[in-house]
Amino acid sequence: QAVPIGLFFGRIANFVNAELYGRITTSAIGIIFPHTNGLPRHPSQLYEALCEGIILFFTLMFLGKSKNIKNRYGILSFTFLGLYGFFRIAIENFREPDAQIGFLSTGLTMGQTLSVPMILFATAYIAYLYKKPQEKEIFTSSPLLESEKITTRFFTRTLGVSNGVFANANCKFETSDNKENVMQNRKLLLATIGLDANTQLATVNQQHTNNVITITTPNFNTTEILNAIADGIITNQPNLAVGIITADCVPLLISDETTGFVGAIHCGWQGIYKDIINTAIKTMISLGSTTKNIKIALGPCLKQQSYEVDKDFADKIIAQNPTFSKLFKPTKQPQKYLFNCTQYCIEKLKIEGIKPKNIDVLNFDTYTESKLFFSYRRSVQTGDYENDTPTNEGRQLSIIAIKK
Repeated sequence: QAVPIGLFFGRIANFVNAELYGRITTSAIGIIFPHTNGLPRHPSQLYEALCEGIILFFTLMFLGKSKNIKNRYGILSFTFLGLYGFFRIAIENFREPDAQIGFLSTGLTMGQTLSVPMILFATAYIAYLYKKPQEKEIFTSSPLLESEKITTRFFTRTLGVSNGVFANANCKFETSDNKENVMQNRKLLLATIGLDANTQLATVNQQHTNNVITITTPNFNTTEILNAIADGIITNQPNLAVGIITADCVPLLISDETTGFVGAIHCGWQGIYKDIINTAIKTMISLGSTTKNIKIALGPCLKQQSYEVDKDFADKIIAQNPTFSKLFKPTKQPQKYLFNCTQYCIEKLKIEGIKPKNIDVLNFDTYTESKLFFSYRRSVQTGDYENDTPTNEGRQLSIIAIKK
């Protein structure tokens, strides 16, 4: 995706150097280049900078956000190849052919001739890639939080050894799944970032509380942390992944690179109602952060189109703050609403002073995207949770870690 940037500056350099100029034109945009016959010519270098640089760059950026493309590795590269060939053929109609070659017997320039097989090859290979099954999407991450120092992973359910209703990557011990399967799932996921789940992963006993614990020393009892009743962990320890388990609730990852503290917060509606977000932000501030330096990522969760609630639920949330009425959208059924839990998090973050520019929202719906995510609501409807209590709904892991 970065190649068009280089092409852009290369073509601008061609224009500045008055080289590879265009054909003679009578249009108003014609430019007289030095060392030519003094007639106005097309600034074809600028046409190429626009098409091969700017347009191609933003096209690849847009396509790169599509889930149907990013999991078929190679499509962006061959899209670049095909579009580059297309733009080259089009702009060669305005560019003066190389003096030592001129036009070929076909009436085309050498650049146009060489671009034809590029387009044909790219088209054929893209068609081939679309026929192949998509690669498993093991995780998604936050561009806002990701850096040389910070790693974020919102893991999906695709990489694991569990079976049946727990297939594949169930990461919660407090289920009827085999504990060895859960441990192996955690190992497989943490191995993707080079960490050991036995010693370099900290999770807690989530109970929809507003409790947040802090790990500030390398010597801590993993079992003690695992049994701690809390719904958030904050740390400054390198090579330690702090994580939370969800299956519809909002996984919230928090980072402040200025202080070196990161955290993972479990934001079910009950925890948000009990002000776990307030606790998390206050904890970060007590550790030296300021609200302007705190960055937040909200991961895959039950989105509004899938989150139906009744009037009593809506009244309870709105009673907390009348402005929260905007979190509810009426349905066709009387006294039924669609609840925006992600926006509930955002509103709470704004109250704490977090600016919208420092909040990254990943738009995945756990209910509808069954191949990628566990969903408590979906599983209740299908009976998948018949062996597990409602307090044990979480299954997929989200982590944030400081790189050493």
